[in-house]
Amino acid sequence: MEQASRWLQSCVESQTECKAPLGSLSEEKLPTRHINVGSSDHAQNPRLVVTATEKPSGHYVALNHRGGGGIDTRLTTPTFKTFKSGFSFQNLPRIFQDAS
Repeated sequence: MEQASRWLQSCVESQTECKAPLGSLSEEKLPTRHINVGSSDHAQNPRLVVTATEKPSGHYVALNHRGGGGIDTRLTTPTFKTFKSGFSFQNLPRIFQDAS
């Protein structure tokens, strides 16, 4: 996440589009479901956060990727509990590992 943090900081410092919404970031709603990727040292495992039940607050950055390509980590009814309790960083698709 260090690289993503540097990109975001650079954007906030140099781009008008990034500076404009900063005052309202704390009031924006988080997505209804998202993966909290844990700490940058990977001491905390990534886990699924469901905002309807957990009411998290904070800022977020979304990483989008094209589906397919052998990505086998999918949220399904059978994997829901595992995702909620946390899973190994190594189970994230490579693109998300590389972003950290």
